[in-house]
Amino acid sequence: MQISLLPLFQGMGQYDINEVVAHTRFNFETVGEGCHIVVAGEECQGLVYILSGDYVLRHEAVNGDYVMTEWLSGEMLVQPERLYGLNQHYTIDITALTPCPLMTVGKEEVQKLLSKFAIFRLNLLNRLSADVQRGNDVTWNIECQGLEMRIRQFLLHRCHILKGEKELRIRMTTLADYLGDSRLNVSRALNKLQDDGLLTLHRGRICFSV
Repeated sequence: MQISLLPLFQGMGQYDINEVVAHTRFNFETVGEGCHIVVAGEECQGLVYILSGDYVLRHEAVNGDYVMTEWLSGEMLVQPERLYGLNQHYTIDITALTPCPLMTVGKEEVQKLLSKFAIFRLNLLNRLSADVQRGNDVTWNIECQGLEMRIRQFLLHRCHILKGEKELRIRMTTLADYLGDSRLNVSRALNKLQDDGLLTLHRGRICFSV
């Protein structure tokens, strides 16, 4: 595993990479099948890199109205925005489906990296800025199109990562309330999207791929 290929370390020269490896405490472990990688509500005490493997991500709305489940694989940096700020707790559950090797960097070590390496600071700033911009785009750039498009936007905007298999558990009446339309119209639009092969409907569940 090459540190220089991981997010936040990309762009560092070989001298800096050697310094990072020599003076930073990295923790490596493998999480077994069925074990939690992070748990919603748990304090974020450092950076967590999932290096490989298959895992499932679950994100529940604060009011419990709906739950998004995503099946993912490969490398992932887990919620670095939760390391600082007003709420320093994870908002998602991630569970390993296969053995998943992890690399973690404690908050104290992260602070040392931030103080010593400009590239690391810029990489983290770019990552956080991109997340903020995407959030603003969702808020301000929603197009006033037909109901089918608004359903698709509702689904995509609640994905943590735009890849893989997804499942949204939500009541039809609840979805209608969020979309500001009738349950009947939402049902018709969902069935049209299913006929077009864009999603699959089950009782209380909407399944789709990205």
